[in-house]
Amino acid sequence: MIKHTLLRNIRALRRVHAEILVACAIGIACGMVISRSGPMEGSVIRTSRTFPAFDHTVFPVSRVPNWGAMHSAAEWNRPYDQMTGEDFVATPGYDLEKFSTPFKLVVSRQNTEEITRRLFYSTKFLGQYDIDAGEYTGTHPGVDLKLAFGTPVGSIAGGRVYAVRSNDILGTHVIIEHRHPRDGTFYSTYAHLSSVTVRKNQRLRPGQTIGAVGMTGNTSAPHLHLQVDREYRGVTHAPYQPTDGASLQEMQQWTVNPIRFIERYAGA
Repeated sequence: MIKHTLLRNIRALRRVHAEILVACAIGIACGMVISRSGPMEGSVIRTSRTFPAFDHTVFPVSRVPNWGAMHSAAEWNRPYDQMTGEDFVATPGYDLEKFSTPFKLVVSRQNTEEITRRLFYSTKFLGQYDIDAGEYTGTHPGVDLKLAFGTPVGSIAGGRVYAVRSNDILGTHVIIEHRHPRDGTFYSTYAHLSSVTVRKNQRLRPGQTIGAVGMTGNTSAPHLHLQVDREYRGVTHAPYQPTDGASLQEMQQWTVNPIRFIERYAGA
């Protein structure tokens, strides 16, 4: 009896082991299927479901055309891929003191560096559409950067693509959501693009290419409209656009100077 009982127990134990092995095999197979069935994102890393790290900020372009050294329409109108290394300089600083000099005077002095700076920052933060207008003279919610058609544009910080849209004003534009661990959620907008290389919900690292400079929407020349807004809690985000008569307090509540934003978090 003892022998028969022992044999029955051994057979039962073997069945349990077999069932465990089958269950494990099914679980592994299911896990493989699940991991392969998620959204494909090209080179974007999908190792975590957490929101992409803010990390740090960078300028959306690594170099700019040396506009002050160009003297003909043929030179000015070349697209990015027809320019050579000698046509570019490092991104100039956003210097309000230097912006105060009338542009005609800058040109008369033939100051190549300052001409490039003034043309590059063609419209200042909350300024008018006038190259001599300073900040807080208008309602332009962002900074316009004069660049060659087709210039690659990168994300200014780590984040996730919130939307890719197009309208008559901003043209083709990308909105990226950034979550700073201390200062909250911000949205950066890159407008008037000629092409887009990202899609909604794609994870991004600082500097990752999202598209190229164009002149879609309401614009007369290739440039990048760069805008950074604060979060509108409880509503779908859209780039902030001040209404007529909007107060300075209201504008500063919802949008921030994108260049100062980049400078502030560059070492984050």
